[in-house]
Amino acid sequence: MSMGDIERYIQAQLDKVLHLGTYEAAIENMYRRMMEQADANSAFYLHRVRIDIAPGRVEPGYRHKNEDPAANISVTELTDLGLDAVRYVNVWEAAGCLSLAVHPRVITHIQTIPIPGTPVPYDSLPPGLLDLIEDLERRNEEPAAPKERQFRGYNLTEELEDALIAHLLPEVNPVLARHFTGAVFSAHGHMGRNYLGKAHLFAAHACLLEHPEQALARLDAAPSRRHQPK
Repeated sequence: MSMGDIERYIQAQLDKVLHLGTYEAAIENMYRRMMEQADANSAFYLHRVRIDIAPGRVEPGYRHKNEDPAANISVTELTDLGLDAVRYVNVWEAAGCLSLAVHPRVITHIQTIPIPGTPVPYDSLPPGLLDLIEDLERRNEEPAAPKERQFRGYNLTEELEDALIAHLLPEVNPVLARHFTGAVFSAHGHMGRNYLGKAHLFAAHACLLEHPEQALARLDAAPSRRHQPK
């Protein structure tokens, strides 16, 4: 790309609208970014916003992301249409839910917390999970040829994944649980066979899915700051 192309690309990204959606859409979007968009080790924050939009400034109906431009709509396009917001149906995360593409100026206040938040203490992990991790660590230390040890490592990691889902995500959709597991393990792949460390971090992330009320309570307690769009 030429310098002119790069500048135009940067400006196009800066001109994009902001996207507002449900808690579920935000959390699923985070894990999709971790797994598919090189954000495995990025810091994430959950924002709750208050908006002020005149009814006549919202596009009637809604758009479908597979058919109409919505995800990449720009502030300039919204302004040219005389709008401040467009509704659209999610197809990537929280499929079927409606989200909003909005002009930044409609946001009046913001509350923010880091996620996943406070790590889960080791001693609060389910006893059955701790027993399994102890067994995995023992089996991992057993003597073996290098190739056999490599394959054994894969098998033990799969056992750990299954156990973490069973103990920490019992009520979560199985497909979402697998996507979630892949995202978390890619974020903490440097831990190798530190099974207890992986379980510790997995548990902190799992709370966002199994106990969303905890994250929402933290948002309730977060200070509200006035938004001042540029």
